[in-house]
Amino acid sequence: MIPGGYVNGFKALEPNSSLLVFSDVTTEESTKDDYRFKSDFWKLELD
Repeated sequence: MIPGGYVNGFKALEPNSSLLVFSDVTTEESTKDDYRFKSDFWKLELD
């Protein structure tokens, strides 16, 4: 579980990958906790 006040993200690294996300709240409830950042906000090197 990711505590309140923290962010997380995910990215498929292989072509034709599938990502599964599990949550303890409904999709409707999750919209109240939806924050977006520009893709280069943290300038991470993923390779």
